[in-house]
Amino acid sequence: MAQLEKYVTFVLDKRHVALDPRRSGANRGVSIPAKDIINVENPKTGVINKRIAVYNPSNGQRSIYMDEWNNYKGEEDFRLISAPKITFNDKIMILDPKRNSMLIEYLRAMNSNGSNPERNPNAEVIFTEESEAKDAEERFDSEELTHKAIQFIIEAREENLIQLAELLGRNTLDRNNVPLNEKELKMDLISHARRNPEEVLEIINDPRLETRIQINRAFTLNIIKFDKLTRQILWADTKEPVIALKVRKGLLSKDVLVNYCCESGGTGKEVYNDILYKLNGEIGDDYIVEENPDVIDSFSPNELVQAAKDAGILIQSGAYLFLDDKKSENQLAKGKGGVVKMIEQDVEFNGFNLKSYLIRMLKLAMQSKITDE
Repeated sequence: MAQLEKYVTFVLDKRHVALDPRRSGANRGVSIPAKDIINVENPKTGVINKRIAVYNPSNGQRSIYMDEWNNYKGEEDFRLISAPKITFNDKIMILDPKRNSMLIEYLRAMNSNGSNPERNPNAEVIFTEESEAKDAEERFDSEELTHKAIQFIIEAREENLIQLAELLGRNTLDRNNVPLNEKELKMDLISHARRNPEEVLEIINDPRLETRIQINRAFTLNIIKFDKLTRQILWADTKEPVIALKVRKGLLSKDVLVNYCCESGGTGKEVYNDILYKLNGEIGDDYIVEENPDVIDSFSPNELVQAAKDAGILIQSGAYLFLDDKKSENQLAKGKGGVVKMIEQDVEFNGFNLKSYLIRMLKLAMQSKITDE
C-alpha cells in the first residue's frame, strides 16, 4: 500500500498577493474557480481528451470529473452551479491528504497550476505545488556551492585571500586600520561565502581571474583611476586615457578594462602589459640584485621598494606594507605605490630616513649573501 504524503503544499505565484482575510471588502484573498476544462491523456491510446473537472465537496461524488458523476444533468446540474470558489487567504495552502484528497487532486489537475506538466500553456499561472524532493535537491545544490567556496578559502594562501577580499569589496583592515591577520581574513570571507557562495565561486572560477586581480591592484594603488566626469579610465600620473573606450552608465570601470584586456587581441595585451609594467616597476618582480651592493644607490624609488620586498625587508600584509615585521607601529603605507611616494617625499619614519634605511639594509643583505657564497 502506497504511503500517503504528510502534507501537500501549494504556493501562490509571486505575481499574486493574497490579502489578509480579516480585512473588510469583497476581495479578501486570491480565489480560483472550482471548475476547469483540463487535458487528460488516455493511458492506453495516448489521445488527449478535454474533460470538465469540478471541486464540490458537498456533491456526494467521489470524482472531480463530471463525466463520472451519477445522473449528470448537464450545465444546469446543481452540483456544478453550487461549486464554491477556492480561496488562498494567505500565500500558501497546506493540505492534509487524508482530509483533502479531492481538493489536492483538483488543484494538481488545474491549468493554473504551474507545476502541472499537462496544463494548458496559454493559461495564467496562479500557483505552484511545492515539492519536498525538489526543495531537498535545491538545498543540496546550495550546500554544495557553499562547501566549495569555503573549502577554497580554507586552503588559500594569505596573498590570495587578500586579492579575493578586495575583489569582493571586503575590508582587509580592522577598526583601528590594522590589517586583518590570515585567520581573521578567512573568518570574514567564510561568513561572506555562507551568504553569497555563487559570488565567491564566480570570481575564483573566472578564467580571467589573474587579469582581474592585477587590474584591481592597479585601481587600489592609484595607478589607474576612473574619471566620473568624462567616464574614462585614466593613468593617474599622466591623466591620459588607458583605453579610448568610455564607460557606459550601469557598467563598472574595472569590468570594462578586464574585458578590453582579455577580448581586444593584441591591443588589449599591450594595455595589460603596460599595467603590469607600472605595477611591478621598471625592473619587474623577478629582478635579482647584482652582486655589487653599490648599484643599490642608483635605484629609483620604485626599484628600491621592489628590491626591499624581494629581500623580505618590506612585508605585505593586507593592503599595507610593513617594515621588518607586521607590528602596527611598523606599518608604512597602502601598497607599493604608497611607500614609493614616502621615499619620493623624503619621509622620516621612526626617527630615520626611510630611503637611506632601505638602501643600508639592502646592502647589508647583499653583503651577507656574497659572504655566504
